[in-house]
Amino acid sequence: MTVGYSFASATSGYIGSFHKLLFRWKGSVWKAVWQELLIWCILYAILSITYRCFLIKEHRETFEDLCIFFDKHSTFIPVTFMLGFYVSVVYGRWWQVFDNMGWIDQPSLQITQSIRGRDERSKILRRNVIRYMILMEAMVLRDISSLIRKRFPTLQHLVASGLMTEHELEMFEAVKSPHSKYWLPIQWLYSLITLAKDEGRIQGEYIYVALIDRIAIYRAKLINLVLYDWVCIPLVYTQVVHLAVYSFFFTNLFARQYLEREGVKKSIDLYVPILSILQFIFILGWLKVAQVLLNGLGEDDDDFEMNWVIDRNFQVGISVEECYDQYPPIIRDVFWDTPDPEPLYTVESAKRPINPQVGSCVNMKIPKNSSFMVRPRRSTLAGSTLSVWDGQIDSNYVKVKKDDKLEPDPLKHSVSTSSMSNFINKIKRSGRRMSTMSLFAMARKRTISNERRCMESPDMLSSISSLERCDYSFPHLNGQQTPPAFNVTPPTPAAVPTSAEECRRRNPSSPPDSPSEEYKEHKRHSAPDALEMTVKQPEESRRNSKTSSGLPIIFEDSNEKSRRQSDASNIDGEEGNDADTIRAANNRLFKDFIHAPQSQHKCVCNKCNKCM
Repeated sequence: MTVGYSFASATSGYIGSFHKLLFRWKGSVWKAVWQELLIWCILYAILSITYRCFLIKEHRETFEDLCIFFDKHSTFIPVTFMLGFYVSVVYGRWWQVFDNMGWIDQPSLQITQSIRGRDERSKILRRNVIRYMILMEAMVLRDISSLIRKRFPTLQHLVASGLMTEHELEMFEAVKSPHSKYWLPIQWLYSLITLAKDEGRIQGEYIYVALIDRIAIYRAKLINLVLYDWVCIPLVYTQVVHLAVYSFFFTNLFARQYLEREGVKKSIDLYVPILSILQFIFILGWLKVAQVLLNGLGEDDDDFEMNWVIDRNFQVGISVEECYDQYPPIIRDVFWDTPDPEPLYTVESAKRPINPQVGSCVNMKIPKNSSFMVRPRRSTLAGSTLSVWDGQIDSNYVKVKKDDKLEPDPLKHSVSTSSMSNFINKIKRSGRRMSTMSLFAMARKRTISNERRCMESPDMLSSISSLERCDYSFPHLNGQQTPPAFNVTPPTPAAVPTSAEECRRRNPSSPPDSPSEEYKEHKRHSAPDALEMTVKQPEESRRNSKTSSGLPIIFEDSNEKSRRQSDASNIDGEEGNDADTIRAANNRLFKDFIHAPQSQHKCVCNKCNKCM
């Protein structure tokens, strides 16, 4: 039988309606565990009384050692893990059995509408087809369900119940087969359907095939029940779980005893182990759930009502056939003139508010500018599939409603990331890592041979440490602007050293003929190589240098650098400390580097047109 409690749990009160369910007996956990619980409590009491009253000192110490041992090692048994997985497997099989129970509603409806005719023969065909379906279900269930087996112990009981005739029983027994003959009633059924088609009672091949397929589905579900009964959950798994649970509570008989030894003496002597009893009810009740669901076709309180299923299917099938081609008069319904029909409510049901299906954002407050739509601008990295939002908005807009007279507020362009300093500020405000800038440096694809050098250095685009040093002033000459990526104030003429003596005066610790350390610091971030006055480093080590983000630092060709260093030293020796001459020479070198590829003219003779 099946214990139902859906109505009792339909509404939860202040305390909850489930307090009524806790005291039910039929199908409850109390009915499932009370016998095992009583046995466990009796054994626990016997051990406790024996320890307290009858054991001598030596035996008490041995008993205490045994209890301590079981208390320490009882957690080695993974009871909850094994039970959880086992119950989930058993429940899944139990629900599959329910899904494969044969329900005759749809097949009987299709049989009644497929086999046409109001005469007696058509009616006999329809009723016999339905009866054969119920006969097959009864034959299957009497072999796998103890309830149905008790109802129909033999095939003669099927004849006595009316599901089978004497002649049909003789035909059934005449078929010799070493296996079950569940298929024989279905064969009779298919023969009747084919006969009805041959007699013109089934109109069309499609209806005939659809009816055959529908009955085949009904038969397949019943065969699945036979297969589930044949192939059970592995016995070894069931044995392991039951052994684990019962051995766990056997060890608890000793582990939960009250001991009078000083080292393990409890603060309170509970003569009744309340918490151990609760644990026993929970875990053993969990196991009983699996035991009840293991075979849903048995005789437990929560097993399926298979006798009722057979009776119900037979009654529904015959009732459907009796209603063949019966329908009420075709008239207008009461909501014919109602645009939005709604059935009426009782007074009690109308008091309950209804929460219709409405989107959660339907009542959201819409901002004013949502009446206009604009097109955003996006910058795509060259040579990459990444797309970076640059924060700009197109000034053109489109009205959502063309007749709307409102004009939008001026669309302010957000700070563009085309400026390196603004991009740095945007990243700092948003908390993003500066390594994103390495993508821009890589996208430039700038090399020494195919592109002019500019004021930006790849190192300043890819390293946080380089960006932190951008506050230094970049040396420049002849009014040339600082790199456009940084809003750096150009230095005044007085701030730029114009001679070697001036450099040594500002940096006394430098060697006599070495450039100032200030230039060394700026050289890492300045692009004009005409200003390079650093001490020449080993070529291999500098070419292997990389920034903190992993990008290589781009250096000029060693021959080109040596040539211009030599030219600068010659000019310094010839002109002396003439500041104007040095400034003019450096200006020419700077123009030559900026406006011409490095592979072009290299002469610095002060006579040819290119040098002038």
